[in-house]
Amino acid sequence: MNKRKPVKKLIGIVFFILVFVFACTVFFLDLYLTPLNAAKKNNYIHKNAVLLKEISARENKIYIFQDNDQSYKTVISKPFGPFWKSEIAFNYQSNLKNDIETVGYAKINDQTINMLMLAFKTNTNDIKYVEAGPDGERFLRPMHLGNIEIFYWEGKFNERDINPIALSADKKPKYYYGFSKDEQYDDLRTIQWHEYH
Repeated sequence: MNKRKPVKKLIGIVFFILVFVFACTVFFLDLYLTPLNAAKKNNYIHKNAVLLKEISARENKIYIFQDNDQSYKTVISKPFGPFWKSEIAFNYQSNLKNDIETVGYAKINDQTINMLMLAFKTNTNDIKYVEAGPDGERFLRPMHLGNIEIFYWEGKFNERDINPIALSADKKPKYYYGFSKDEQYDDLRTIQWHEYH
């Protein structure tokens, strides 16, 4: 009988140590039970950010938020064993004066997936479609005022290959997404929607 008490005590101590190590690992590695909780706790997302859209990319989850400063943030949550972790975030300050704006961008190139995602929203009824994608994989999607439309491709793509074009009801090009044609060089600050002249 006396020999069992030390064994039970030892089992209790080992169990406590395992729980403590497990809790510390979860805490210090910023792990969460759900992908949305992981995304909301991403360092780049403010507490009151509004969730606009959720997209699945194989086992990954992508979330588009509108933050307090009206900028758009795209956050990727990745599985980590039975938990979720979010270390990747993309910030996008949209050009609000345009009839169409980019509200989401995500790119993953790792051993699990190669993908590119863009999300667009129209601010006018004059834009009825967006066409985007690399040659052979271009999509034409109808656009609805205020709704977010997701464009998603798997594979290794350069953003330059996507060439989004916003079209009117009669499918005439109104805006193109990319570098300004007025620039003599590729200035990263000019990657946005530009009106056709």
